[in-house]
Amino acid sequence: MVVETIEYLGELDDFNHRIIEYTEASIEDGDIETVFDELTSIHNVGPKKATLFLRDIVSGSNLEEYVTRDEYRYVFPVDTRVFQVAEELGLVSTESPKWETNSAEIVEACGDSVSPIEFNQGAWYIGANAFEIVIEQLDNLNLEKR
Repeated sequence: MVVETIEYLGELDDFNHRIIEYTEASIEDGDIETVFDELTSIHNVGPKKATLFLRDIVSGSNLEEYVTRDEYRYVFPVDTRVFQVAEELGLVSTESPKWETNSAEIVEACGDSVSPIEFNQGAWYIGANAFEIVIEQLDNLNLEKR
């Protein structure tokens, strides 16, 4: 029983590596949309989970150079936390409901000087862990919103 369990876990590890290698190769080949479509075709994997997975593969494997501006929609999940930070910074229209916010608006605001992937990860972290503290500090600095 123990040997079978270890073998099974070994197979899973190999399987996980193949998924990551396949995803990395697809991103490098400019085929990120296909991977996104394949991920979202899996039961219980929606756009948010797919974009989170792809974002973390792009970030962890240093593949952002292979992502075009149009393809950021596949690697830039906009959830409540990211929207909240972007809204506070004046990067998105407050008239658009959160669920309709297009990631392209935030990606465009990042311009060429800020990595959209790093902004997304940072905005999520701030929104989840320290939003009120950060906003208070920004208010104290009297920074002008975009």
